[in-house]
Amino acid sequence: MTQHVHRQVLDTRSLFAKDHAVWKKRLRESPVRIQRDPERDPHHNPLPYRSIQMSLSGAAVARYLDLWILAINDLTERVRDIRHTLRDGRDVTDMLPAERPYPLPIELAQAIGATLTAYPD
Repeated sequence: MTQHVHRQVLDTRSLFAKDHAVWKKRLRESPVRIQRDPERDPHHNPLPYRSIQMSLSGAAVARYLDLWILAINDLTERVRDIRHTLRDGRDVTDMLPAERPYPLPIELAQAIGATLTAYPD
């Protein structure tokens, strides 16, 4: 995530404002929106943490399409393999990508209410 995206998200801090009218106005104007979504394991059981989902609008979409996408990979076959393995009752842990917390700058983490975590090297 680039510094520009960090700044865009920081500009949305007021989405947490107590004033609903202010919140709606900033929501309409913000090019980057975030929400925290519950995470689930491969069996769809809830996990004890949430992930951030970002949505883009306006100029942020153009920047995303033109500057931020590095590659697009078709994972259809991989997902089918995972689904079949799950249906067979086998463990899929080794088939999934390793997930690590994204090392957010402190200011951004505080602005979006993220938990600061020590990141392994």
